[in-house]
Amino acid sequence: MENPGFNLSLFCIGLLHLIPKHTSSFPDIIPRQTGSMVHFKTLFAAVLSLSVATCNPIDKRDAALVLTDLTAVGSALTTLTASVNAYTGGLLGAITISTDGTNLDTAINKATTDANASAAFTAAQSTSVTSSIGSLTPQIQATLTALINKEPLFDASALDPLVLSQLNTLLADSDKLGVALQAKAVAADVVTLKSYQSTIDTSFAFAIAVFS
Repeated sequence: MENPGFNLSLFCIGLLHLIPKHTSSFPDIIPRQTGSMVHFKTLFAAVLSLSVATCNPIDKRDAALVLTDLTAVGSALTTLTASVNAYTGGLLGAITISTDGTNLDTAINKATTDANASAAFTAAQSTSVTSSIGSLTPQIQATLTALINKEPLFDASALDPLVLSQLNTLLADSDKLGVALQAKAVAADVVTLKSYQSTIDTSFAFAIAVFS
């Protein structure tokens, strides 16, 4: 016969159901508490506290996950740039580009969420994250340059407003990611990260001006 094992979720639910029922009824059920009963209640409370803590773990991220997220951002940039370079005009190709842009923004936002939830980076982790942003910066510039080069085709299809909207969204979310990473990096790397962010912002500003 298969052993059902210990189901932590059901155990937690069972304990939580006991809180309002039995803890409040101890005085009514037991009029006179002996030393053993006091010890039992103390032990019960300790087990309950431990179990509740186990049932509600803190969702903590780390630098390794952030680095994985930044790699995903790089992959999304590569895909978007390829789609833009292949664009020959019209709505169909623009839909592909818009989808790729949305996927890029999703990757950026995930990196921001995980960075905000991470503990402060160690010196080695901070160096790795800074290096990753250093690699992403020229990728972002390449994507924006590709978009600028295709602007006449977007304009011919009256799609400049669509591109402009996504550019503004990507700029805002890129800045949020920059702030999140700077908050976790060591002081020596913050200056470098700010420099990269300034370069990225300048490139976005130029592209936004072209499509405005």
